[in-house]
Amino acid sequence: MSRIFISLVCCCITFTLSAQVPNFVWARQFGFSKSGTYNLHLAMAPGEQLLAAGNFTEYANFAHGSEKYFFDAGKSSDIFFNKTTATGDFLWAKQIRSIRPGGIVMNAFITDSQGNIFITGEYIDTVDFDPDPLVDFKVAAVEKANSDQDIFIAKYNATGGLLWVKTIGYIDTDIATGLALLSNGNLIVTGRYRFTVDFDPGPAVANLSSSTQAIFILTLTSDGEYIDAKSISYGGSTNILDVQLTESDSDDNLYLSGVYLGTVDFDPGPDKFMVTAPNAGVPSFICKLNKELKCLWVKTIATTSLGFIPTDLKVNADKAVCLVGTFWQNMEFEPADSTGFSLISAGNSDAIALKIDSNGTFVWGKHFGSTGSDEATALAIDNNGNWQIGINSRSDSIDVDPGQATHWLINSGNYDAALVRLNTEGDFMSMSQFTGQQLQQINAIVTSSNAIYTGGTFVGPSDFDPGEGAFSLSPKAGWDFYIQKMSMSPATIDKIEQFDDIKLYPNPTCGLFTLARANSTAGHIKIFNSTGGLVKSFPVTSLTCDLDLSQQTAGLYLVQLSTEKGGTQTFKILKQ
Repeated sequence: MSRIFISLVCCCITFTLSAQVPNFVWARQFGFSKSGTYNLHLAMAPGEQLLAAGNFTEYANFAHGSEKYFFDAGKSSDIFFNKTTATGDFLWAKQIRSIRPGGIVMNAFITDSQGNIFITGEYIDTVDFDPDPLVDFKVAAVEKANSDQDIFIAKYNATGGLLWVKTIGYIDTDIATGLALLSNGNLIVTGRYRFTVDFDPGPAVANLSSSTQAIFILTLTSDGEYIDAKSISYGGSTNILDVQLTESDSDDNLYLSGVYLGTVDFDPGPDKFMVTAPNAGVPSFICKLNKELKCLWVKTIATTSLGFIPTDLKVNADKAVCLVGTFWQNMEFEPADSTGFSLISAGNSDAIALKIDSNGTFVWGKHFGSTGSDEATALAIDNNGNWQIGINSRSDSIDVDPGQATHWLINSGNYDAALVRLNTEGDFMSMSQFTGQQLQQINAIVTSSNAIYTGGTFVGPSDFDPGEGAFSLSPKAGWDFYIQKMSMSPATIDKIEQFDDIKLYPNPTCGLFTLARANSTAGHIKIFNSTGGLVKSFPVTSLTCDLDLSQQTAGLYLVQLSTEKGGTQTFKILKQ
């Protein structure tokens, strides 16, 4: 094979990798409620339109710009959802109104390929589920002596019109926490219940019974008709079992995460899959069920004190489980001496990101924490498999690079938020920080082919442009919602300057190649793929360095050399 040398002498051009940090596009605010706005969810609709939904109290405006859409919830908790274009223009807003003194809380919010909206959660007393002010569609909960909640599931069309609503409940608290869509359009609803509950929202009866708190998995058609209901329940009497996150993959496998104590049978069918929780703390679980709802595996995250709270779960194109959350003190995923790992928090609470393959085997874990309270609250996986993680921090400073390098989030006030991006191997890519004197939180993240959208709550004047510019918003009352867009263009290569002491060969390469230098200045090499994802990162001290891309896919790569004197040189290499 002939060897093609790139001799970087005189005519050599070096390049810099741009668009590593997403660029700010716009930010919008809405809410203006004196008492509170909370529980924000985001979803993408066709045409790259952004849907936002959440809960609010008091009197609030859910338009932005010059539009005004004021909704009055009084002292109750109501639901809103609104739609915004890709350019940040307001389209419409809707309210789901509780009839005082009741209340309604939304726990899950998803859309289908036609832009239809599905929501679920719990409610008390009576709720008007039709957002049309000229139409009443009031549904009353089961009368209970202690005002416990019932479950609702509702579907709305792409313009926010009510299509159907179903309710489920009995004498105890029944709560729905998760939604997932299957490839045939059927809807999965998950949550918890106790005692005997009829899960058929129609005239027929489909009872599930458990003397202790149990998890339900309900399947409905896209029209809300009952198909099936199954239960995950205790093998003993301990009364902590809850599902908090639900996701499905392209093969209709189902993934659940939550907390448990005691011994639990995680197989909803006739088979048994018994798992006993560790005796310390409140452990969390991650389980995978196939499309027949047979349990395939269960993994435990054990703690020694307050526990681990899973906050967001996604499944990537390889059907690997991607999970973020917050833990206190000690945390262990599976036996740390075999297939897992363990951590000790640096402060009050720390953020964690975990990747588990489709067979339930631990792949990697990344830890973000300092002396204060730090949490991971949201996750999105883009088309390249990169992770977008929402980090909320009350530490004075926190290193958000889980590798050997450092990238500091320096807190500007009481509570700052940052979007931290990792590649599929868990290597740091970028950080985008939102700053202010009081509080900023990221509660939800979604991505499109070329953009990242974040949303959350903020208090006090806040700058939502993480770059050199500024884009400040100030809440009109107490807590306000914000939505924000950043561009995520593919990496570009910009000509910057010439160097005369580097050779990179062979180029193109089948995998192995050498970087040779004329001096021995210590430095650091990073290799990026064409989308800006970090592939390799390591220090270099010798004049020559052998590099290996044999395990990477064919395409253009960028080799970035940073010297101890502060210079940075970036070169192209083609992997065949």
